[in-house]
Order: sequence, then structure tokens, then C-alpha cells
Amino acid sequence: MFQQVTPFRLAIAGVGIVAAFALSGCGSSRSGATTPSPSATPSAASSSNGSARPRQFGPAASGEIAAVSGTTMQVQSQQNGQVAVTWTATTKFSHTVTTTLAAIKAGDCVIASGGTGTSASASSFTVKTLVVSQPVNGSCGVRGFGGGQRPAGQRPSGRPSAFPSNRPSGFPGRNRTTAFANGKVSSVSGSTLVVAAQQRQSGTTKTTNKTITVNSSTKITTTAATTSASVVVGKCATAEGKADSTGTVTATSVQITDPTNGQCGGGFGGFGRGANGG
Repeated sequence: MFQQVTPFRLAIAGVGIVAAFALSGCGSSRSGATTPSPSATPSAASSSNGSARPRQFGPAASGEIAAVSGTTMQVQSQQNGQVAVTWTATTKFSHTVTTTLAAIKAGDCVIASGGTGTSASASSFTVKTLVVSQPVNGSCGVRGFGGGQRPAGQRPSGRPSAFPSNRPSGFPGRNRTTAFANGKVSSVSGSTLVVAAQQRQSGTTKTTNKTITVNSSTKITTTAATTSASVVVGKCATAEGKADSTGTVTATSVQITDPTNGQCGGGFGGFGRGANGG
């Protein structure tokens, strides 16, 4: 005999089925929320070896020229690894050349370094090396080279607060132990220059006049236009330009410099944009 099914029992069974479907739907929605699809994951620029490379400030590539083939060079650095840099007919090249004291005039930008035994806080000193450049839009920038200001915009979160303790001697950002001045030349009198030296402290730029003296041992250099013929293995290169999806940089400008103590610095002839202090 079949048991009679009352309307009440049918109602109870219906409620149970609806509840079961509702719980199943909730479980499916939660699972999807905790496992985003790959297309929802932000992508990063790729390096030349195909691995993801985070966006960074400063030059597109800077370091030692490890190889040259046609219109492509491989630029290596401890910070960014190896980056392929190509150039075109419109790429501008410059390199470091020797100049003289007579060529320096008021309004030029200089980076002056004292020799061993000078004090980092000295307001006057004899110069061991002097790098000369032209201002950009009337400014020498905090780094001494024309237009060498840090790019505008907020710094990325999570960036390192200090440079590695084992970086090479002379690497940008190392605490200075010798006299140093960078800024615009205020006056030239014989072998003596007065420099409106700039130094960034606590987010502000402080300007102090420093008197520097050039002698026969001072090495004076500047930058001059050149061609791709200056791209030679073992030299240092700083390239500006944009990277494609593979990480290869098409350079708009390339600056070639000589290594210092066998090392290539982090940008602009060994003076990186991220360097600390003046």
C-alpha cells in the first residue's frame, strides 16, 4: 500500500530542495572569488630573458656593454641584469671627452670631487676630477648634470630604503668621505671656481657656495656628440628609451663613458638618478 502524501509533507520536501540548491550556489561563488582567473592578474614588463621585470625609474638601461651586434648592444648591470638595447638613425649618441679649465665658464654645470684626505663637509678644496655639462632649461639639477632631476611622481611602495652594503666602491649612493660639489658655476677666477653646490636633504634642496681649485693633476671631462662607432665592448652605456613587450629597449639617446675602477655606475656617467645626497 502506498502511504498517502499530504500537502504539508510536500511543502517540507520543497523547502529542503531549495535550501540545498542555495548552499551549492554559495559554495561555487566563494570558490570563484578566492581563485581569480589568470587574465585578472596585472602583467609586468618583461626582461630580455622573458621574466617579469618591475617598472623602475631612471634610465631604461645602464651598465657595461657586454656585446655588440649590428645595431644592438647588450648592457649588463648588477641591478637590472642584461638588457638588449637597439638604436636607429635618430638615436643621439654622446661620450666623455677631455676638456680644459679654459673651456669652463660661469653658468656651466659641474661635478667636482676632491682627492683622498679631503673632508666631505669642506667648503673649499682642490679638485681631483671635474665633470662639466650644460644646463637644461637653465637648471643643473640636483645631480649636477643638466636636467638630472629625479622624475616627477610618487615613488613606488615597497622600494628599498638603502643600497646594499656590499656594492662596489664609488657606486652611486655610497656615503661620501671626500669633498664633493655639484651645481652651477657662479664665477671663474684663474684656477678657482665658485660653485653653487646643491644637496638634497630630507626632501628639500639646499644650496651652498663652495670654492674649488683646479691644478695640473685635475682630470676635467665633458660630454660631446658622437656616433654609434663609440659603442664598444667594455665601455659603460646609459640609454634612454622605451622597452617593448620582450624588454628590448629602443634608445632615443645613449651616453658612453669609461669605467671607473673597472665599474660602471648606475646612470649618467656613473652618477645615478637614485643617488643619495649631493
